[in-house]
Amino acid sequence: MIKRVLASQKGASSVLVILLLLVLVVFGVAALTTALSGLRLGQKVSDWNESYYRVEDQAARCWAEIDAAVSRAVEADEPFEQALENELKQLNFETTLKGNAITYEVCSDGARLHVTLVLDMEQSPRLRPTEWYQIQS
Repeated sequence: MIKRVLASQKGASSVLVILLLLVLVVFGVAALTTALSGLRLGQKVSDWNESYYRVEDQAARCWAEIDAAVSRAVEADEPFEQALENELKQLNFETTLKGNAITYEVCSDGARLHVTLVLDMEQSPRLRPTEWYQIQS
């Protein structure tokens, strides 16, 4: 009797359908997991880019303010170095003047950008960036 039940093909197609559905569900869950992780990674990259460009915008604005301070120092009646130090102290952010290099950092939403500008004094005082990099927090 057992041989007859095992030799019978009844229900074999149902077992195959169930196995096929199980395989499809596993692949579906794997595809969904992959898609969701890609979406999360894409959102993180978007957030990182947004914060970087926000802090880069601040750095560019600071550069413009430093450039204006250099121009005012050139036109001042006192010696250029002293006038430049006085002008940099009046800015709304911290700068470091060392030799002919001006260094500053800007922060926004956890992103930090370090910038070093060098004064090129050959023709007229001109600022040239030598360092411009993001500091990972």
